[in-house]
Amino acid sequence: MKYQSQLKKVGTIAALGAVAAFAVINLSENIYDSNQNHVFLQEHNDDQDVKKEFSKFLNNFNKNYITKEEYRARYEIYAANYALVNSHNNRNDSTFELELNLFADLSPEEFKSMQKLTVSKDIIHSNTQNENSDNGQGNEDGSRDHIPEPQQGANDVIIENEIRQDEEIDQVENEEQSNTQDDGNRRRLAVLPSAVDWRTSGFVSSIKNQGLCGSCYTFSSLAALESIYKIKKGGNLLDLSEQQLIDCTTVYGNFGCNGGNMNSNFQYLRYYKIQNETTYPYATRKNACVYQPKFGLFNVKTFVNVAFNDPAAHLAAVALQPLSIGLAASNSVFQLYKSGIIDSPTCGTSVDHAVLLIGYGKDLTGVSYWIIKNSWGVYWGERGYARIRRDTTKGPGMCGLLQMSSYPVLY
Repeated sequence: MKYQSQLKKVGTIAALGAVAAFAVINLSENIYDSNQNHVFLQEHNDDQDVKKEFSKFLNNFNKNYITKEEYRARYEIYAANYALVNSHNNRNDSTFELELNLFADLSPEEFKSMQKLTVSKDIIHSNTQNENSDNGQGNEDGSRDHIPEPQQGANDVIIENEIRQDEEIDQVENEEQSNTQDDGNRRRLAVLPSAVDWRTSGFVSSIKNQGLCGSCYTFSSLAALESIYKIKKGGNLLDLSEQQLIDCTTVYGNFGCNGGNMNSNFQYLRYYKIQNETTYPYATRKNACVYQPKFGLFNVKTFVNVAFNDPAAHLAAVALQPLSIGLAASNSVFQLYKSGIIDSPTCGTSVDHAVLLIGYGKDLTGVSYWIIKNSWGVYWGERGYARIRRDTTKGPGMCGLLQMSSYPVLY
């Protein structure tokens, strides 16, 4: 399309589009007048419905663009996404709906560039384990403990003192080796509940918005930490500092707002206590590390990797606590997701975004799903959450969500 080429000429448009999408800002200086936007809509000979919806989109998300060229390019991208959403939602065989959300004026390339999760090499495609790891091959005699499937009618209320079979989950003998693997055998319920949703028992913190910063890996790891702290210690849900991890974990292999992974965060937190949001607030950018030990709350003892490509292990693990996971989000399905159970090959399996796995269930038609918590605000998906089809056979899973999963362990 002719306006697509104009995006390259504007120079900073990709970044500015991301600003408009994530931060929903209103640029007050040197801006292309919004009244001129509407003049352009009236003069442009495109479908009237698209123009009407684009005008609503501008108002709903407080969108403003710097130049007439950018405005026209954004309009064309929006029109393409408009056609995609309508085409998908008119299908009779889909289990989910799309919508023209705050990302509807971003091209696929721009949206992909915003996904910054780096792959944990100790999980993906790794067949080597340390001496304290459970690699999923079974017991010493070659047998494999049975990991139960969810049972209809089982008690769905997760209660800490009923499900923890021992307080020291992983029994790590070598504290310097913390990338333990868990295939579900080492800690499991005798019978899995038919459904698990950690929100219903108050163990999931509120939806947050990572904004312009490629910091999904901090939101995922701390969401898991907030949940397990309440599960184990009780009290109110904490609001922990993502900014501390953005600023202070580069020596552990993270890149601030340019990506990182959850296990690097857990490793850092073995040695440095996490602060809360009040004492170390979110800045949507990387700053110098200003960690203050006096405000540190607690450490992580270790972390455990859930077996790669193993749905049964993930069922067993998430029945005990929410998990930090990676999945493939650089696609139109995630970009424009509204509601329902995501079931589409468009997702792919290339992991590039971190979320929190908070449960599983089945809908009224019997379709099994996972439940994930995202960090893109409440105006994405099902008020910030999504459901994704759950398979029972081994493999990467829908949107690759079984490839990079771990959880923190507290003292």
